This record gives sequence, structure tokens and C-alpha cells, in this order.
Amino acid sequence: RDDWTRTSGLHVPNVARYQLRYIPFLFCEGKDNKSFEYNRYLCEKFYRIISFFIMDSIRQNKVSRLIQRDLSEMFQKECREFTQGAMLSVTTVRVSPDLSYARIYLSIFPSNRAEEVLRTLEEKNKSIRFILGKKIGKQTRIIPELKFFVDDSLDYIDKIDNLLKQ
Repeated sequence: RDDWTRTSGLHVPNVARYQLRYIPFLFCEGKDNKSFEYNRYLCEKFYRIISFFIMDSIRQNKVSRLIQRDLSEMFQKECREFTQGAMLSVTTVRVSPDLSYARIYLSIFPSNRAEEVLRTLEEKNKSIRFILGKKIGKQTRIIPELKFFVDDSLDYIDKIDNLLKQ
């Protein structure tokens, strides 16, 4: 099934094999020893890149979903004054491997007030983290430091839509 990973001598977990199985064409072909070693080298490098950027652990995914759910509830109920009347939704949460940092991507409507809402959220970051800590403190050992970013993917989709209509 995964002949290219088995012949290269590289032992990778099943998750990585599933993700990498469609990419054997990236590596050079040949039967000599030099190309075999080069294939192995490329496989190892590629696996490290994928595991560093793409593959989050199960624990990271659980914590990020937990933070996303609780922050969404907080912005609707307890922290309504922090949003300055703007409609705010938490689109994505990325957690570092040691679970000490969280990057929160927010979709803010109307988008022209995004900068001032972000500024307010950064000013109130400690109190948001404190309220989040009271909610998820029993499930996590460390309450991650929060960093907020604007997720402008909806604006980008709208811009592409308008360009296609023209």
C-alpha cells in the first residue's frame, strides 16, 4: 500500500502515511543507492515540515475546540462590553504544542470597526483570560495566553464574488 515509505526506510505513523501517500511523485526516481538516500532524506524533511505546520495533536484540537466554544459564549454573554456593539464570532483557535499560547481568529462585523475592537480586546486581554480560566480551569492545567487576530476570509470571499460578477 505505502511502498514508497516502506522502501525508503523511514518509519512514520499512520496519520502521516495517510497524508503523505499522494505525494511520492515529489521524490526522484531511480534504483541506485544515491537516489534511494535522497528519497529518504526528502521524506524525512517533508514529514518534519508537515508535522510542524499541519498536524496538531488530539489534545491541541480538544483544547482549541474548548477555547473556541467558551470564548464564543463569553463574547455573547459576559464580555459583551468588550466587543463595542460589533458582532463577533470566533472562527478558529490555534494552540501551541505546549498549550501555553492560543491564536484566536475572529470574524468581526462590521469589518470597518475591526481595528478598534481588536485594540479593546488586547487591552482587556487579562480579564478575558481570567474569565476563560474560570470556565476551563478544571479541564486544562495551563490557561493559554491569548492573542487575537482578524479572520478576513469572509471579506476576501466577498471581494472575489464581486470580481466574478463583473
